[in-house]
Amino acid sequence: MSQKISLKEVIKNLMYSFASFAMPTAVLQFLIQPLLARELGAEINGQYLTIMSFHYFMVGITATVLNHVRLLQQEEYEKKNLRGDFNIFLLLYAFVAIIAVPLSWLYFTKTINVTDVSLMLLVAFFYIYHDYIFAEYRLKLQYNKILINNILMSVGYALGFFLFKSVRHWQIIFIVAYAIPTVYDLINTTFIKEPLSKTPLFGQTSKKVLTLTCSTSLSSLTTYCDKFILYPLLGGVSVSVYYSAAIVGKLLLLVSSPMNSVLLSYLVKIKQLDKKRVAKKVLPLLGLLVLAYVCCVAVGYPLTSFLYPEWADQSKFLIPLTVAASMFSLIANLLNTIVLRFCKTSYQVVIQIVSLVIYLVLSLFSLHFWGLFGFCAAVTCANALKTIILLVIIYFKKTVINSEEEK
Repeated sequence: MSQKISLKEVIKNLMYSFASFAMPTAVLQFLIQPLLARELGAEINGQYLTIMSFHYFMVGITATVLNHVRLLQQEEYEKKNLRGDFNIFLLLYAFVAIIAVPLSWLYFTKTINVTDVSLMLLVAFFYIYHDYIFAEYRLKLQYNKILINNILMSVGYALGFFLFKSVRHWQIIFIVAYAIPTVYDLINTTFIKEPLSKTPLFGQTSKKVLTLTCSTSLSSLTTYCDKFILYPLLGGVSVSVYYSAAIVGKLLLLVSSPMNSVLLSYLVKIKQLDKKRVAKKVLPLLGLLVLAYVCCVAVGYPLTSFLYPEWADQSKFLIPLTVAASMFSLIANLLNTIVLRFCKTSYQVVIQIVSLVIYLVLSLFSLHFWGLFGFCAAVTCANALKTIILLVIIYFKKTVINSEEEK
């Protein structure tokens, strides 16, 4: 039996989620990073962006996956009155970070600095804990606490930047930003206190974690692969130019991530997908997205000049393409949340393999022949094709309840 959901409650939690996500994202993207770019310069700023992209990738395929699996599996654990399993994965992810962080630093900087690597490990540990523990707030629909958490994070970014001016290690910005809300999480959540032991559901949960880790790895590669490709081939300056052009598309992330968060939180309470009802929402949604695109492009030119005046002229001609790429990415992420809930988990791997192959073929080919502009056009086409693939799956494939599929 589907749980009745109040539209008023959905809107309220969406507003909480939007405000909580928008605040630290806006502070980081539109205040801290432009100031940091001026301190670091184009080349080192590109290196910093690439290193942080690797960390976002690593957290996305570990803690964020565990967060989603927790949402999908929580009902099964509650039915059987079981506690455990998840902290085993959390500990495993900490060991992964201990290995991956020094190797990534060596690869991107060609040096090993004990201080920098140690600071990056702290960043990784805070990120992993933070992104997993949010599952508890989301399961309880405590979006007011997520808002408080992210207000604290925003304050942390500001404090961290002032501390960076003294210590000159940019990692300190992220350590302070995540350390403050971690204290709040330890007080307000209980997941970390669960036993470090296996339950009878460990096998089922492990299978879901493995499948989603594989699919998310492939999906995240298309998100962060731009810097992984551009930095080795074109250097840090090109990464800075590309990122500055893409900053306008980051405005769309202020909508995408909170919408995905709330959508999955409510989808886990729904037992059957009403495709006809979804179809009726398509045209209004398309109109809203077109309006958002026009607004983002219009805002993009003066915003880029204001935030990154040093290389804004090189970035501006890329803005229409980077905004379009972000728009298609937003749509694909929302559609994939529906596929994640109502289609077989195995679909995720297939979708992401196909999407990654399309992305790599188009982007590398276009980068070789048309440079940075061709690369941006290829990313836009790849994201559009992924959106089409997801629409086909939703409307033409049989839907199942994901959590029941492995029974």
